[in-house]
Amino acid sequence: MRTLLLTLSVTFASLAAHASDQLKPVFLKTNCSLKSGSVILAAFEEALQNSKKYELVPDLSDKGKMDVVISVQMICEEDKGNVAVASVYGLVKCFGPKNCRAYVDGSTLTALLSEPGIEKQSGINLFKGFDEMQAESKNHQMGP
Repeated sequence: MRTLLLTLSVTFASLAAHASDQLKPVFLKTNCSLKSGSVILAAFEEALQNSKKYELVPDLSDKGKMDVVISVQMICEEDKGNVAVASVYGLVKCFGPKNCRAYVDGSTLTALLSEPGIEKQSGINLFKGFDEMQAESKNHQMGP
């Protein structure tokens, strides 16, 4: 486990030097498919793509590139138009088509409660939180 974390840290740190020129791959795993949850998800995805910092990728291998991929796991529960969203972020590195190692950062676990009418703003707020955590993560990686 320690070797995996060291490998991911070194790989992620080396990629950080080139990250300003490249879009960071993001893999999104979610169940947010019902009415309000899907609006939140769509707003999150739109904000992510509009940021020009990230690229949604269809799989953990980053289309076969085997780069380090930021993983976003998002779960939605809906009741009468209200949506509770839990999300957590991490890193994944694949070494082959079915050989991936994942690190989930439990400190990034967040929860959001959205009421009817503010779903789009909730998705944007989720992205802002994600983006801030990525910036903090980068600062910690490059710090002393």
